[in-house]
Amino acid sequence: MTESLPASAVIRVGRATFDPSLFADFSALVTKQADYLIPAIKELPGLISWFTGVSPEGSMVQISIWDTEAHAKQMDDLKLMAVVARGEMEAIGGHFERPIINYPINWTIAGSVPAAAVIHVARGSFDADRFAEVETLAIKQAEYLIPAIERLPGLVHWYTAVSPVGAIANISVWDSSDHAVQMDSLHEMVTVARGEFQQLDALTFHPIVDYPINWTI
Repeated sequence: MTESLPASAVIRVGRATFDPSLFADFSALVTKQADYLIPAIKELPGLISWFTGVSPEGSMVQISIWDTEAHAKQMDDLKLMAVVARGEMEAIGGHFERPIINYPINWTIAGSVPAAAVIHVARGSFDADRFAEVETLAIKQAEYLIPAIERLPGLVHWYTAVSPVGAIANISVWDSSDHAVQMDSLHEMVTVARGEFQQLDALTFHPIVDYPINWTI
């Protein structure tokens, strides 16, 4: 089923990378940071949901859904995140990607989150001048992608979002890593949708990463 969100909702994607050999230390730190970050984030108006995950491949992602972009931007000034948590992660070898992008959400699918859930993050970039073309195609693809994705077992959440700054993201949450990898072979996604974007000759695709979830709000 599609998720009911405000028309102005955005998905915020924050990402850091680290040497994969540091995975255990990085994952432990990120889990510990939930003790002070969850209460601080909950005090901010406009938060809908939050997922933090760390991948053994060497990256960490913070996915949050906000009712407006203005509320999403509160994270830029939250000291416990922007100074304390970031400083702790940098101290053990974390490198943060900039800029952090707030994506207007084009379409969604939703359910409930189990303990073994993972975040599946697929991203692409394009010339910002082609935003209208990319967004139009992404919205149109929902007609065949939503039915195809909903047939797969294990889906919890899905967000497709295109930003005017020149970035697109498919962020999905699955009940297990085994179910998340179904997206790697879904014909409608890997052949049809990807083929349409390749014909548009606008997107550069980034590596897809699955993140075990460390904490959520």
